[in-house]
Amino acid sequence: MARQFLRQNNLHNVVGRIEYIRGDTGKQEYMRAFYSTMPDEDWKNLAQYNQERFKKNKKGFNKNKKCSAIEARELILHIPHEYANRDPHELAKLVGDDWKKRFGTNCCLAIHWNKTKTNFHIHLIYSERVREDKVATRNVYYDSDWKKCKKADAVNIIKKGDIVSKWDDKDVKFKKKSFMQNTVKPYYATRFKLELYKDDGLHLKEQKEYKINPTSSIEYIELHDKIVEYNKNVRTWNNMVDDVLERSPEYCVLHPSDHNTVVNKSKMNLPPTKENEYTLFIDTVMKPAVTAHKKQRKHHKEYLKYMIERVKEALNALVERFKLNASKQSTTNNISMKNYAQITKQKPFKPQMKKKTNKDISKFIKHQSDFERD
Repeated sequence: MARQFLRQNNLHNVVGRIEYIRGDTGKQEYMRAFYSTMPDEDWKNLAQYNQERFKKNKKGFNKNKKCSAIEARELILHIPHEYANRDPHELAKLVGDDWKKRFGTNCCLAIHWNKTKTNFHIHLIYSERVREDKVATRNVYYDSDWKKCKKADAVNIIKKGDIVSKWDDKDVKFKKKSFMQNTVKPYYATRFKLELYKDDGLHLKEQKEYKINPTSSIEYIELHDKIVEYNKNVRTWNNMVDDVLERSPEYCVLHPSDHNTVVNKSKMNLPPTKENEYTLFIDTVMKPAVTAHKKQRKHHKEYLKYMIERVKEALNALVERFKLNASKQSTTNNISMKNYAQITKQKPFKPQMKKKTNKDISKFIKHQSDFERD
């Protein structure tokens, strides 16, 4: 099962973004289909209305600061490659109509491949406002710029009984993190049969790996290499967590939704046990280690590798205990959970600040030569 990738962006120029994902600019990836639940003119009106409301909002608008209105929001959603075999226009219409029916707002979406056809994904842009037709209860007078004015100065008139189309206030649920975490992500993980990341206090998230090119600076290439190394360590850690969870029947009973059946992902050959040793190991060693990792912040990438080494030592100590008990050689050499936790506290972590050397420069030159050969 593929792992879900879903990200949300705020859009300050929704019309320009729609033109981009639709391929009007000629800079887009390989587009398969485009679908919108409302015409382009309504998207332009929505953008204009949001800008006007933003300027009237004294809390949000500040002439001395660079700020702009959020005209709409965009979801970027990875979908499994088998959906590429379906009719893309039918799929786009199905996803767009389903969004409007479920969440109540208009949207437009484009289905793309990336240039190398390794990433099949959807760009879904949605409005936070709903446009409703209302009946005017009295005559309203406007000047040539459609601003309210007195009857004597009126150029445009909306008469009593006329149908007026207006945008409602923004639905505040769309800007809440809980909407993404508890509603959108689980919904699309189920719809497209994707593995949903669950923040259970044990698993870690991977970071996005940005592309590098011949014009990238040395600092950017070094950052890219660090992220690649960090994601590799994250996968190692998550595999180790999965193996421990699989061999912890007590934890699976307590957290049935957090458990996925896996088979020796970390290749550590952890022996099964009827005791609650693995459950205690999770609570006393692994969860505190993840908490310490999150507190590192600036040096969390370097800390993760250190954390894996320390927890592996503690896990190996636990495995040795199982072997001793199984062979009945000794019961006095048993290592308590306090000892496991103590192993992770040895050798306090001190991040090493590397200075730029000739090796770093040669590494950069190697990257450049690789690009030139391509």
